[in-house]
Amino acid sequence: MQIVDDYDLRQARGLFRFTKDERVLSALADKDSYTIPSFRQIKGGQFGDKDGKPVNRLRFTSSVFVEFQDSTNKTQHDLAIAPADITFELNGNIVDREDGSQTFNADYQKVKFKFKKCEFVFNPDIVTDEEIREPKAETKAEDLEDFDDDDADEDEDADFFKDVLGINDGKRRLKKSNYQLLGCGAKGMLPSKIKANQARVDEIAKQVVDFVTG
Repeated sequence: MQIVDDYDLRQARGLFRFTKDERVLSALADKDSYTIPSFRQIKGGQFGDKDGKPVNRLRFTSSVFVEFQDSTNKTQHDLAIAPADITFELNGNIVDREDGSQTFNADYQKVKFKFKKCEFVFNPDIVTDEEIREPKAETKAEDLEDFDDDDADEDEDADFFKDVLGINDGKRRLKKSNYQLLGCGAKGMLPSKIKANQARVDEIAKQVVDFVTG
């Protein structure tokens, strides 16, 4: 978010958000390599004890996806997707109470990030050449005669929509913007930004863990 602020990305005519849209994620070329949500418990006495029970290291990992949309000159661009793996580690245990209930103790330890290659995919909300198809074959010939005078206008409109959608020679092309390329280019700066602001990163991550475990 500091990079978003530094480069004034909030002011771009677009959208910056996390996404879980299956239509988008299923189109990613490397979708099979991304990490599904996982949980691992590392047992051992090396983490100490609490309330008379040993503390275990708990590790939660999942891929997250940041989506960059852009809309300039009244045209809608396709989507830039920036994947990353986030791993939360905390120490915790479960203690049985006398009344039969349980207490979950958890203390935040650290958070790790792994940033992956940015991908561009077609925006599923954009209407493609469906809108500029030729009339259906079953349309009567006499019905088409009324539109002969408008053929030139229709061709011009079709060319305009093809240009807006990035369609060339019957094939749709990905439309990218400088805003999206800048967002994807931030990947190389993220590790140094996190390191320079580690205390703030840990503070926010601890708030997340405390909220969830509470």
